[in-house]
Amino acid sequence: MSRRENPDKAGLKVTFEALAGQQGGKGILGIEEAAEEVARRTKLAAMAERIAGYDRGYEGGRRRCPRCGQWQHYKGERARELVFDCGTLTVQRAYDVCPACAETSCPLDEQ
Repeated sequence: MSRRENPDKAGLKVTFEALAGQQGGKGILGIEEAAEEVARRTKLAAMAERIAGYDRGYEGGRRRCPRCGQWQHYKGERARELVFDCGTLTVQRAYDVCPACAETSCPLDEQ
């Protein structure tokens, strides 16, 4: 077929009608929504990976108390939910307690 010839219009119409009849949501057959969902998941995964690099904020078995300066002791981990526009992440973070003044802290929160 040369450049000047018209393509088979009947064939194009059938193809378009087949696509137009598909149900996929708003946008171009739901492609925009699907792309937004992929972007949302990618953003959430990237944030989770970056937060994981902080290793729960663990600084060893003890650290200085921000209130009294005595040594706080590591007591395990505590969960915290972080809410973002793209979703929610649950983060496990180190938890320390001062035996002198009972001050608690999560170093990851400070970071």
